[in-house]
Amino acid sequence: MDDGKVPVTITGAEGSLRVELYAPSATVKRDPAIARCETPCIAHLERGQYRLLVYATDDTVEGSRMITIDDSRDLIVHPRSSGSGETGLALGILGPVAIIGGGVLALSNMNLCVDSCEPRDTSPGLALLGVGLMLGGLVATPIGWVLYGQSRHPGVEMAPLVLAPPVARLAPMEPRHSAPMGLGFRAVF
Repeated sequence: MDDGKVPVTITGAEGSLRVELYAPSATVKRDPAIARCETPCIAHLERGQYRLLVYATDDTVEGSRMITIDDSRDLIVHPRSSGSGETGLALGILGPVAIIGGGVLALSNMNLCVDSCEPRDTSPGLALLGVGLMLGGLVATPIGWVLYGQSRHPGVEMAPLVLAPPVARLAPMEPRHSAPMGLGFRAVF
């Protein structure tokens, strides 16, 4: 009997994780979960979209992401480490600081003349350092915010489900013919 549900195994990439599955429109932790388990586990789910919630551990952060179940799958969940979120936040905040600081440093060490120009002692090395800081900040800012944004969404590796082959159960058969062989044995044919 096909009820439309497919088996899905959920495994933590680096040990046991507590996970929950929600409907795509559900609010995590407020609405009831469709399934909840501690990995490794197996669930029989209808095909469709789900929100997967991974709870925090000592080394990882809590996060959720959308997944699509279209067939039997092995889901290997890669939770994000708390360090990647902190690094991303630091880069995202320090990047604009480097842009502004580098701009001030570069402009203050350039000989800019509008109406009259008085020679002054400036260092082209500091101007180049300022430009370098600005470029570094321009690169660090988007990388930092992307790292921070991804730190709240666990990685999920999906592979086709590989189940052990079913074990055939043999029912006892009534012998059609048997003959005594001695010592308590019977030949059945």
